[in-house]
Amino acid sequence: MQNYWHPRIPRYGRLDYEQERLGVTSAVQFQPFETTRIDLDLLYANLKGTRKEEYLEAISFSRNTGAGGMGGTTVINPVFDDKQNLIAGTFNGVDIRTEQRLDELETEFLQYSVGLSQEFSDTFRFKGVAGWSSSTQDNPVQTTLSLERYNVNGYSYDFRDNKNLPSFNYGFDVTNPANYVFSPSTRLARNGAIVGDQSLIRMRPNKTKNEFQTYRGDFEWDTNDWLTMKAGGIYKDYDFNTQEQRRYATIDPFGNGTATLTEAAVALPPGVTVADISELLTGFGRNLGMPAGTPTSWVVPSIDKLASALDIYCNCVNQYGDFRLDASNQLGQNRSAGEKSYSGYVQADFSTELFGLPFRGNVGVRQVKTELTSVGYVGTRQVTIEREYNNTLPAMNLTLEPVDDVLVRFGAAKVMSRPDLPVLTPGGSINNTARTLSVGNPYLQPIKANTVDLSFEWYPEKETLFTVGLFYKDIKTYIQQISETVSFASTGLPDVLLANGNTPDTVFTVTRAENTQGGPLKGFEVSLQKPFTFLPAPFDSFGGIVNFTYVTSDIDYIVASRLVTEPLVGLSPKSFNATLYYEDDKFSARVSGSFRDAYLTQIAPGNANDIRGKASTFNLDFSASYELTDQITVSFEAINLTDQFDERWVGTSDRKNLETYEHTGRQFFLGARYKY
Repeated sequence: MQNYWHPRIPRYGRLDYEQERLGVTSAVQFQPFETTRIDLDLLYANLKGTRKEEYLEAISFSRNTGAGGMGGTTVINPVFDDKQNLIAGTFNGVDIRTEQRLDELETEFLQYSVGLSQEFSDTFRFKGVAGWSSSTQDNPVQTTLSLERYNVNGYSYDFRDNKNLPSFNYGFDVTNPANYVFSPSTRLARNGAIVGDQSLIRMRPNKTKNEFQTYRGDFEWDTNDWLTMKAGGIYKDYDFNTQEQRRYATIDPFGNGTATLTEAAVALPPGVTVADISELLTGFGRNLGMPAGTPTSWVVPSIDKLASALDIYCNCVNQYGDFRLDASNQLGQNRSAGEKSYSGYVQADFSTELFGLPFRGNVGVRQVKTELTSVGYVGTRQVTIEREYNNTLPAMNLTLEPVDDVLVRFGAAKVMSRPDLPVLTPGGSINNTARTLSVGNPYLQPIKANTVDLSFEWYPEKETLFTVGLFYKDIKTYIQQISETVSFASTGLPDVLLANGNTPDTVFTVTRAENTQGGPLKGFEVSLQKPFTFLPAPFDSFGGIVNFTYVTSDIDYIVASRLVTEPLVGLSPKSFNATLYYEDDKFSARVSGSFRDAYLTQIAPGNANDIRGKASTFNLDFSASYELTDQITVSFEAINLTDQFDERWVGTSDRKNLETYEHTGRQFFLGARYKY
């Protein structure tokens, strides 16, 4: 059947997180002279956690018919909706997989800075800051195991009653370990018959480190009572480095040669059965609302039990198999980038009158030079790319006070946002036979835009504010993932990567991030903040904040060589926030409601799916704190009190198919803070 759609890997899954967090802040300020002040700041944070994922899935739905010599799936009694989605059916020849994945995670963050303020005279002064930060994300354990059940008849799913929560019938007892195999190969009994995917012992530990340095100096000169001139410079140095190792078994458990069995399972020792290396997942689906009859328990492989039985974390070849970890077989995941920027600016701040009305603002321009060095592997060759670019960024902000307590603000600027460093690394893969290339793009330009803002603000009384803001952004360049056919020379990669008679003029199909032309974005925002001082005590300590934002955007994207116009990724057309708060000398509390319209999360790389998106959400949160002493404060936080589900989809503007539907539940945090 052509032009019909089915779930790629229909499944339920459970993810369990355990985390502990430590944070320390310190600040020291001293004034050795009347005109000199020095500030020292330190921040340290450590987040440790584990994540366990467990799934039961129809893995063969993710394969093309006959992939790798495996048989196809037969569809019985299919049911389609008006968008040609296969929303229900019974299937024969289905391969079932059950998985367990374990991640051990730790992120360590350290930041310190020193600031200097120096007054040379009543009209001339200097401010400077030097800072350094480091963030290391370590994932020393990332292990996935799977068990298989091959060629199931009578498997079924049904989305007709609920597009997000289908019913499943797996066609066999999913709670019985005897119904699964831990298969080290796709071939059974050495008879050459390919029956399905081999089981996994997948290990992919990884580590990423980011370092950031900044130095800034600003001079200010009050030329007269209405004009201040400013000038300064900023230097920033940002380094990114990521490394990953993978297990690549090279021992054939059947002894039929030296074929590489990528991340494959190994044969279990004599006397060890699937029951010995598995466990029963129970209690699945609490508060999820699953259809009756869908399994809430199933067998999953146990990483702890298998590690004990086979010593899989030895990083060695032992009597059970090859469990060595190596980066050389996955060089594309080992990459780094360094970005240096030098900027200088001049700015004039003024405060005067216009037609007898208070008028103030600033006008300035910033010149920025960016130098980039990125390193990665394309195939087995290391590639280093160096480049630089310059940007001139003028800006203007004006404020007029036509009547007391009313401000009219106008702003205009050229702005830019640099690409994330991981996208800029050249690492990836090249196939000189198929003439395909999948890499990063170190030649990306920043996202650029011209912006105009106009707002009206009214301050009728203390802590009360009503604003209406209008904004327009003309996005000149955008960044998206594109697959296109271009000459190899246009990629900027070195010719030494070419083989099989290919030349720089040879046309390759290249998948990488590219700059596209962007488009306009416009909208308005309305905000109101009001303390309830008109109420009798103690209700006069209450107050409220509300705001509403409406945005439209028409961004031109390229998908599978087609031009499609969609909203800006990550932008909701409508959003609304409301907060009710209470504050006195010791106690503060607030309850906040937040609505966000559906929005795009990604421009998909083709395959007839243009976009990915997230459904609209409403979240209700609560937070409170109480000051026990001048040094000790306790706090309580409750997140997602409405128990909002996370619904994501993939497809086109006219066809949105479910991708994930996640339930995280409500979260509660109790904390304490000590200051001295």
